[in-house]
Amino acid sequence: MVAEASKFRLKKSHKQPLCQVRFGPSGAFLVSADSGGLLRLWPRGTAKGRRDIYSKGSPLTGAWFSEDGRWLLAGHQGGTAALFVLPKGKPVARLRLKSGAGPGFQILSGTSRPILDWTILAVVPAGGPSMWITLEAREFFTVDNRDFSVIAHHKHSGNLIDCVAGARDEGLVFFGDDLGYIYRYRFADDRLEFFAVHRELVSVIDGRNHRSEDIRAAEVTALALSPDKQRLASCGRNGGIRIWEAGAAVGPLESAEKRTPVHERQSTAARRVRSAAFLADGRSLVFGLEDGCVETWDFFADRWRTLTTLPAGVRALDISPDLSLLAVGDESGGIYVFPFDSVFPK
Repeated sequence: MVAEASKFRLKKSHKQPLCQVRFGPSGAFLVSADSGGLLRLWPRGTAKGRRDIYSKGSPLTGAWFSEDGRWLLAGHQGGTAALFVLPKGKPVARLRLKSGAGPGFQILSGTSRPILDWTILAVVPAGGPSMWITLEAREFFTVDNRDFSVIAHHKHSGNLIDCVAGARDEGLVFFGDDLGYIYRYRFADDRLEFFAVHRELVSVIDGRNHRSEDIRAAEVTALALSPDKQRLASCGRNGGIRIWEAGAAVGPLESAEKRTPVHERQSTAARRVRSAAFLADGRSLVFGLEDGCVETWDFFADRWRTLTTLPAGVRALDISPDLSLLAVGDESGGIYVFPFDSVFPK
């Protein structure tokens, strides 16, 4: 059974493309963020009692709750971030993180797009003295929670990192880049390690303009970590998905390139995966695609099916902490909140 998306669309959704939908740690709020700077807090994923927060400045790149649910941090392009106190959304501080990235970095990193200093991750531990913020150019900042000054700034060379998944409560995160490399990073000792290479079926055109298909490294477009932190899913621009043992030992680049996934799914069509999340059982993945489809894959049984189809491409999705709701945002600004029994009937 495929759920009819229009029945679950929240009223007063956004008018601009979404960059984030995320449940808070207790599930009390769902936050949605669009590129125009509007953040909306939806109590338990409903429109009743909704609060609007405006974070001025360059386009938003994401929004993150503190681990105790008291703060909300909005990330922007240009290495800036804004911090708000919940539940009212009162602004507390605006952070400006000085980046070392410039035209030279763009050339050395091999990236084909401008460096916009996207804020791609914020971790605000409950009751801790500091928070961690990461920019796309592999820059890691430790910020004091009292006066919001930068305590430490670490920079690592390499390509842009633009998707993330992690056990943030343990200070462990995974990053992916547009060359297909996956990295594991530990905040405690500022250690960035090669973890694996995401490979999938891609179309190749040779010098004679002949098209063929081959398994090659491909851009990582989404990452997800299982609830028990044992498995990592990497998703790509052509719809391929790989499942890895997240705790596997990490060695030099050569060993990362030889690492093989424990499960893999080749797409039958080139459809970019935009967001993904594990179900509670740790053996199934929910993922959203650029064509608006939301699908699930039980990788142990190798079964997948379509849950719903949105009228616009999926930009982000998340599952509530109590595993009762699936929230999905699309590129037209629409937000859809599905009760689990509507997409996973018993």
